[in-house]
Amino acid sequence: MGLMTKKNIIFLFLGFIGIILFPPLWILFLTITVIAMMFAAVNQDSKQQYSDDEKNNNEQGYEDPALQKWRNHRKEFEEEVLKLQTESTEDADYSKLKNMAEMIPSLLEEITTPKTFYEIVGDLTIKTRLYYFQEIDLSDPVKGKYPSLKDDFSKAKDICDKFFDGNEYVKVWVIYRTLLQRQVPEEEINKNFPELVSKLKDIRDQEWKYVAWAYYIADEVEKVTGQDSCTKERYKYVEEIFAKDDRKKERMLENQSDVFKNDHKLLRKFDLEEIKEKDKEISEGFLKSIDFTKFKSKPKKIKSKITWKLEDAIKFAKIIQSEYSEVSKLSAFGEFGEVDELTRKSYQYAGFVRSEEYYESLHGEKFLDQIQDLERISDFYQFEMFDEDPIQSAIENEDIERIMFYSLIQIPRYTISKIEEVSKDDPIKRAPYFSIMYEHMTIILNILERLEIFNNDEIIIRSWIFNQITDPLDQGKSQISLSKKNKKGRPYDRKYIEELWVPLYRFMDLQLSHPDGLVGDVEKAYEIIGRIPINVLYNYFVGDQEQAYAAMKPMLDLMKEQEKNSESKE
Repeated sequence: MGLMTKKNIIFLFLGFIGIILFPPLWILFLTITVIAMMFAAVNQDSKQQYSDDEKNNNEQGYEDPALQKWRNHRKEFEEEVLKLQTESTEDADYSKLKNMAEMIPSLLEEITTPKTFYEIVGDLTIKTRLYYFQEIDLSDPVKGKYPSLKDDFSKAKDICDKFFDGNEYVKVWVIYRTLLQRQVPEEEINKNFPELVSKLKDIRDQEWKYVAWAYYIADEVEKVTGQDSCTKERYKYVEEIFAKDDRKKERMLENQSDVFKNDHKLLRKFDLEEIKEKDKEISEGFLKSIDFTKFKSKPKKIKSKITWKLEDAIKFAKIIQSEYSEVSKLSAFGEFGEVDELTRKSYQYAGFVRSEEYYESLHGEKFLDQIQDLERISDFYQFEMFDEDPIQSAIENEDIERIMFYSLIQIPRYTISKIEEVSKDDPIKRAPYFSIMYEHMTIILNILERLEIFNNDEIIIRSWIFNQITDPLDQGKSQISLSKKNKKGRPYDRKYIEELWVPLYRFMDLQLSHPDGLVGDVEKAYEIIGRIPINVLYNYFVGDQEQAYAAMKPMLDLMKEQEKNSESKE
């Protein structure tokens, strides 16, 4: 199994355990992985292929045996669930299922325990940073927030010592180097870890050679068996082979630069900006390596008041897909439009992690204040924001709320084809048509809010929607200024609000919110929600306003009659 395949499996398990059960610990897996990748570059210049007769004969790569144990357990678990579903309630025995469920935490613990050289030093690196900066460093605002970090740090040290049969020099070197990299003064490290001071002196005297040699062996193993494959058994195997040549270690060390030697003696002066840039590079590489299509999950169900049947919603959606497949896509603001792979995956990863701490680390505390429903935003980022066909995805998931949501917000975009006929480069000429789409969309979103499918206060999703109906030539400035100048639309024309906008809302809402579901057929529904409102709004903003008011007068009269009857009953 390749490195990323194994990492993605472990990543998925931590997503369920470390994120769902312990959300603040989302950072552990990310940094463990990327730091392990970073350490692989430490001795890049020192790598030297050993001869063919010294090669490890183990098969290429490495798969943690715990993964196969997990697969077997999961298969048995699923079979037991299926078996219980076919039995009557009286005959069903849930005790086995309960026992199997109780085993899951220990299995996950086994899977997530690092077992290869770079997993182990990477794990110790991140645990050192988390423990020091959140438990020891008094300047950290969240000091003491995660009491388990001390235990995690101790466990990481023990795992490292076990790999080297009790030799502590790699452990001590990793701890010091991690903190020195982060500009922690040596005297502060000594003060907080007094038990390590004597080992530091040994490293600077002679034991730096042991550390350098350890990394060299690990790199030589990985040349043969692949990245992140240096288990203790393989490490020992190659170490024994190299021991047959008395001068091999000496030759390797003699060929190194002063920079290399100072680094391993823990005398290197680190450039903080360079480190930050390296961290960024590694983090970006990690994000690019994730294939979110492999995570077979779907967004959480939205609880709504929609009364349509699923089959009617799908028929309606098919009409929208057919009518709008050729309509051009617009994006007024870069962050919501065509973005690069890294930006896309950073959003998807944020959705996958679903952690307030992670969102805050990316965008700041003010960003969190905008979020009304963390789960809804996370689903949007992970599954929906970059979906090329969210309507089809919703159909496949039999998700009626998202079928209706993504179908309805497509409808105002029909006017885009008219805009392209009017002008491709003059925002003033295009402005009235963007006003048509804007007003149409506000009506639809208000109905969706009443159906509890959408929340207008969810600024992130709302901005993403309006980005698609805002003029990219000037980011909607001409539309706003022209409406203000001509006193058209909301909030400039009270008559428009009372005699057009509200009647249109009621007209469309009667179709979408009828207690018996769909009234008539889906073609009629599309006429009521799409063609008629577009025609009315076109006449108001571009054509004959009197025709617009005349078209909605029957609905306005009906509303007045209903209001009159309601008052008389009171």
